[in-house]
Amino acid sequence: MSALMSRWKSLPLKWLALLGAVTGAALFSVWLSHRSLAAELIRSEPSALLKNPALVAFALRQAAPVYGEHCANCHGVMPEGKPKAGVPSLVDSSWLYSNDLVSLEQIVLYGIRSGHPRSHNLADMPALGRLGVINDEQIEDIVQYVLNISGQRADAARAEQGRQLFYGKGNCYDCHGGDARGVSEYGTPSLVANVWIYGGDHDSLFSSIANGRHGLCPSRAQTLTPLQVRALAVSLHQGVSHSE
Repeated sequence: MSALMSRWKSLPLKWLALLGAVTGAALFSVWLSHRSLAAELIRSEPSALLKNPALVAFALRQAAPVYGEHCANCHGVMPEGKPKAGVPSLVDSSWLYSNDLVSLEQIVLYGIRSGHPRSHNLADMPALGRLGVINDEQIEDIVQYVLNISGQRADAARAEQGRQLFYGKGNCYDCHGGDARGVSEYGTPSLVANVWIYGGDHDSLFSSIANGRHGLCPSRAQTLTPLQVRALAVSLHQGVSHSE
């Protein structure tokens, strides 16, 4: 260290001044480029933004620390989700709501059932068993039907009874759709994709129908800047792994 300091001291002042000026100019150039890209990212139309590789790459760099601080604790580092806690994966092909950039920004800003007046809050999974809408035997029939349509092993006779309940007394189709593929306006999941929030095994399905589900995502409207919101939405849209 002393040898290095001696070399610095031996340099003429004009060279030290020049070195400082070059370093300062380089740092200013980096700051200016960041500021320019940030402004362009915020003001760009979503469709045009996603066709701009430089802006997308910039957004992903900005989103990584934001995701790590505000999202990874629930959704996981990958982000693979946490079925036991009812937290969905953000990298599979099944989305509860639309995954266009505007919709993703709305979720980041206002959340889902967060208590914010602009959050998604049209529907949740009612506790059909606890409310007495259907009994345990009927719940079992619907479970067998869901197992069947999601490509899992099921009792065929009970699945047929479950189908009738799904479109009848259980009224399940009203939220999950006539094709059981979910309704993005409500944020209801597909039951045929075999991609699950709380788990698609027999016991998990039975619990969901009997006891209901009421997951939420907090609002970040008061904690994230417009740049962070836009960058995070781009990152989620791209389905990027945050493990890097």
